[in-house]
Amino acid sequence: MAPHLTARIVDPDGRTVQSISPKLQSVVMKPSTAAAVTTMMEAVVNEGTGVAAQIPGVRVAGKTGTAQTQIGTAINNVWFIAFAPAEDPRVAIAVTLRDVPGQGAEFAAPIAKTVMEGLLDG
Repeated sequence: MAPHLTARIVDPDGRTVQSISPKLQSVVMKPSTAAAVTTMMEAVVNEGTGVAAQIPGVRVAGKTGTAQTQIGTAINNVWFIAFAPAEDPRVAIAVTLRDVPGQGAEFAAPIAKTVMEGLLDG
């Protein structure tokens, strides 16, 4: 979508003078490609490294990541990105943590789950 700074313009009395509608800037991938990536990301959460982000009754699509930052140690920068519900997303999240003794699956995915549960319940 094209970026913009406001959703509406109001007059001094608080009446909306102009509403700013979202505008498509460009298409980054074909719908079929997006569907394939979503399916793969759902598999990560259903049966892969992202199982800690599973939310009962909600299809979650996500991807873990781990970057080794200190050779010879288990200290890493980790992340987990996700969106839910996968079939009609209402929330998207990226959790990043620096200098943790492990992987994104064990540190970042559970945080993402907690935040998404709160947002989806609200």
